[in-house]
Amino acid sequence: MLQPFPVDPAASDGAAARTEPREPSPAATRPEPPAHAATAPGDDAGAFDALRRLLLGNHPSRLADLEQRLDDPELRAAALAEVLPQAIHARANADPQLAEALLEPVDACLHRSVARDPSRLADALFPVIGPAIRRAVAETLKGLVQSINQVVEHSLSARGLRWRWEAWRSGRPFGEVVLSHMLVYRVEAAYLIHNETGLLVDHAVAATETTLKDEDAISAMLTAIQDFVQESFSAAGHALETVEIGPRTLWLLRGPHATLACAISGLPPRSLRGELEGVLRRIHAGFSAGLAHFDGDKARLRLVHPLLEECLALEYRDGGPAASRIAWWPWLVALALLLAAIGWAGWQSYDWQRRVATARAELAATPGLALLDWQPGREIRAALLADPLSAAVAGPPAERVQDPRVRARLRIEAQPYVSADPAIVLERARRQLRPPPGVTLDLDAGVLHVQGTAPADWISRVRAFTLPPAGVDALDIALTPDLADLARRVRAAIEPPPTVRVELDGTALRLSGAAATAWIGALPMRLAGVAGLTGCTTTGLVAREAAEARGLAAELEQLRLLFGEDSEPLPGGGAVLERGAALMQRLAALADALPGARVRVVAIGHSDGLGAPARNQWLRAERAAFAATRWRALGVPAALLATESAPGFEPATVARPAERRVDLRVDLRLPEPGPCLPPRVGE
Repeated sequence: MLQPFPVDPAASDGAAARTEPREPSPAATRPEPPAHAATAPGDDAGAFDALRRLLLGNHPSRLADLEQRLDDPELRAAALAEVLPQAIHARANADPQLAEALLEPVDACLHRSVARDPSRLADALFPVIGPAIRRAVAETLKGLVQSINQVVEHSLSARGLRWRWEAWRSGRPFGEVVLSHMLVYRVEAAYLIHNETGLLVDHAVAATETTLKDEDAISAMLTAIQDFVQESFSAAGHALETVEIGPRTLWLLRGPHATLACAISGLPPRSLRGELEGVLRRIHAGFSAGLAHFDGDKARLRLVHPLLEECLALEYRDGGPAASRIAWWPWLVALALLLAAIGWAGWQSYDWQRRVATARAELAATPGLALLDWQPGREIRAALLADPLSAAVAGPPAERVQDPRVRARLRIEAQPYVSADPAIVLERARRQLRPPPGVTLDLDAGVLHVQGTAPADWISRVRAFTLPPAGVDALDIALTPDLADLARRVRAAIEPPPTVRVELDGTALRLSGAAATAWIGALPMRLAGVAGLTGCTTTGLVAREAAEARGLAAELEQLRLLFGEDSEPLPGGGAVLERGAALMQRLAALADALPGARVRVVAIGHSDGLGAPARNQWLRAERAAFAATRWRALGVPAALLATESAPGFEPATVARPAERRVDLRVDLRLPEPGPCLPPRVGE
């Protein structure tokens, strides 16, 4: 905002006080017109200017000067340059945002300066880099020398030998074992966690394989644990300080804006907490503004990392005075080496003899092998007898030796023979008998026990064996036929149609259902080759033609040919006659196809009982004859049909139209099925 220039009260005659920070503007140096010009008659412009000067004084000229300053960039830049240092100083003290705003421009300027001329930055930092490098190298060499000294001091001492034995037994490096015994404590990792957001600001990790992983997850876990403890257990103002995580201790030091979490192995002293608190205070003192406004951008607080690295401290135990080491240790070492060499040689000899004896025992215990000669030496020569089935039972002889060193030197000379070893005899019996699944072979005192369930043909073949396998004195056969296999073979032999049900009662076959007459007649021939079948029942088996004949007979007996009051059928009787003719023709054909079948259809005439008995008798006979004549005319064989009057007569006074009819009675005799198994000789 533009501030008005102050007016000097002494300039009451219209002349204002002047300030001259720069050369006066042309408007300010113009000579004022004389007094008489301001009052010249007829000059309105001059009079107006004189009046304006009287009223405003020198303000118009000063406003013109101010307007020129605002429009001229060079004048504005020169005015800003005079107050820029004081303005930056005042802003930096009042608000830390200025430092944040200048961070990226200064960083970019440094990058461009180094890219343009690296030697200038190197010359500027030379007084600082040299001492810093020398100090870092000195500290590194100091730590290396200290570690080497510790390892060397303990390498040839009694304790060092014990630690070397521990390193060899556990497979860890010797230096690691020394550190595990000498280390008092070690700060393995330091994490700086923002209190308000729970985000990880930065972390430093020691160079060790046991440091914690996934720093962001650790930060979230610690924040959640602290919140839980404060809400559930702690009073107001108290916070979680220590967490035990396996072999490590986690110290939590809480500050105004951030919490320092340090993972420590070993037993740290209480004084270490004071040192860590000092580091936390230095972090808050130097980066308080950045921590207060931390929003997850770690780049603004990257200078915290060197302070976190100061937390990575460690301390060793005192290894004892150097005078405690044994002065005569070279002789002790030489004696120990000599005794170790003698013991090693003795152990090698004993171990080799033990290996050779074990290999000989393994060959001697192999089924089907008979060891004849054994000559150990640089090359181990073995002469033996080997049954050809030994390799199938126990593998090749050389592979029976488990030790690869002995097997590499073994030379075997084998001759064939027939072994009586039980395992070999059993294998020989299996190869000769080829038992199916479900059959077990067991050898006991020369007797081969054959037990289980097997197909009937295989059982017959085993029972027919006259010469048992070599090494078997007798056979004990306790086998039961495999009914499932027998059922499969029966079905494969007879190929039953879907209407026939096949069942096995033990080894006896039971057939039921309906089948073609030809299929039933071929059963004896089909079942002749099925071994193990002891019986066959066809009581429930019916020829399909016979079943159809029974169905036709039942349908014929359901027919009713209705008549009027005389011997003429009612309308619709023609369809009944045609249906009856078709059924009787089919029944005659089936009877011809069934050997031994007999069939006759009897037409029975009925009357309603009205009128004289003689007339009713005549109507019954006439109606039956009429139906038979019509059926013969429709193609029914004459030998198949017969007529008959209904027996009995009941006079009636009321007409009964349902009794004016002709019924059919079918006399059917079908042959019984014959045996389905042929006679067996000797059974």
